[in-house]
Amino acid sequence: MTVIALPVKWLGLAPTATDRAVSDEAQRFRRDRWLSVDTGFSLSVEEPYRRATAAVIEAAQEANRPNWDGQGGLPVTQGAVAQAFAFLDVLPSTLSEPEVAVDPDGEFSFEWSFGPRRALTASISASGKISFAALIGPARLYGTDYLLDALPEPLTLALRQLHASAA
Repeated sequence: MTVIALPVKWLGLAPTATDRAVSDEAQRFRRDRWLSVDTGFSLSVEEPYRRATAAVIEAAQEANRPNWDGQGGLPVTQGAVAQAFAFLDVLPSTLSEPEVAVDPDGEFSFEWSFGPRRALTASISASGKISFAALIGPARLYGTDYLLDALPEPLTLALRQLHASAA
């Protein structure tokens, strides 16, 4: 039997829960749900999330075998995919869509560029460990923390500063 934990936002309520199901059935359900044509969601709010979700799926499919990059890259695991989706679920809805990629160590990376000397990269592992680095003008911020039910505070502050500087 497979159990799927649906985020509260799928029920039309505030996005306070995350989906960490990792079975093949759960991943198929998640993919089919978010890639379906008739969702009725707001294009202005949900479309960046939807595109980022599709980018995670595409990157996972590309990096699903050993040496996927021809340089010894480790394959992504179901846990890494689940953590990537959990990461997307806790991002502010006003944030622009990140560039999504898989690192050679099998972690997912998310990158935002807000202009010259205004960028942030965050990588998340299968265990939920987030490593990030931000360039905000002359300042450099970086850190490591774990994803629980919300973004770690230092990462939230860096994203807030970058988003404010882009406005």
